[in-house]
Amino acid sequence: MTAPYSSHNLIAFGAYPDDVEAVMGGTVVKPVEKASSLLVVDLCDGELARHAGGSERARQAKRAARILGVGRVTLSLQDRLIQDSIPARLAVARLIRVHEPSLFFTTLVPHGAMLGLLSISPSMSALCMT
Repeated sequence: MTAPYSSHNLIAFGAYPDDVEAVMGGTVVKPVEKASSLLVVDLCDGELARHAGGSERARQAKRAARILGVGRVTLSLQDRLIQDSIPARLAVARLIRVHEPSLFFTTLVPHGAMLGLLSISPSMSALCMT
């Protein structure tokens, strides 16, 4: 996986290792095709997933990053316990300060709440708030 200190002018944040690919894979690959550098940031490794453990999800995430041509880093927040906290904000802010992206994406948008779609999990809600 790409070190968080290499240069990336776009960052996409997801709560879990497959969020960015599932929600916006086509969107994020377009700028990469035009020579932008994208860093995918997973807030946690998804170790509590029902269908695949953390090591399997890590392998899948690494392969997806390679296929999409993007960098990837996984923060050390704990699955299902991610919340809008000072440590979570500092981890996200550190990446934004290091890379100074011209644009960043998240897998959730606040206006989804109007449709009752803010989140399907607490970790994903916390991403929106952080």
